[in-house]
Amino acid sequence: MSTILAVSGNPKELEAIRSTFDGKGYSIVSCDNGITAIEAVKIKPFDLMIITQNMEYIDGGSTLRQIRRIRDSDYCPTIMLMNNMDKVTLENYMSLGVADFVKLPINPVDLRTKGDFILESWKNHTDNLRDYEDFVERKRFSVGKQDSNLSDFIQNNMGSDLMAQLADMMRDGK
Repeated sequence: MSTILAVSGNPKELEAIRSTFDGKGYSIVSCDNGITAIEAVKIKPFDLMIITQNMEYIDGGSTLRQIRRIRDSDYCPTIMLMNNMDKVTLENYMSLGVADFVKLPINPVDLRTKGDFILESWKNHTDNLRDYEDFVERKRFSVGKQDSNLSDFIQNNMGSDLMAQLADMMRDGK
């Protein structure tokens, strides 16, 4: 089950996010401001964050900046809910790693479609990375095993004098 962090100072927006995702294979954690969201992220990682741009105390961009500092190596895709969708603002948020944007008021179909796509894409990406890391580790193990098998073969079948000659050649770069 994917866990979504929903951050908005507007109770109607939080309810719209909850009703869009809750009970459909998702667990929702709601925060009514950026400060509580930052505290929530310190406690646990999330699979997706949905953050409103304009909030009291600390805006969505500042909230996201601080979350990125806290979870530096633990990236979490983010959807930003916005009133103002001008090019400069979008580029600023994209530089913070925002994956997509939804214009306010929330269109549940738009939000769900984007959220599902981002979560599925991120899951595929992380699965591929894990598969690659497993592949590299298996190769590293098999190469190390082949090296030791070759060394054992030479030592058992060709004698220690040949081993010493080979070691000298390798050391000398021949």
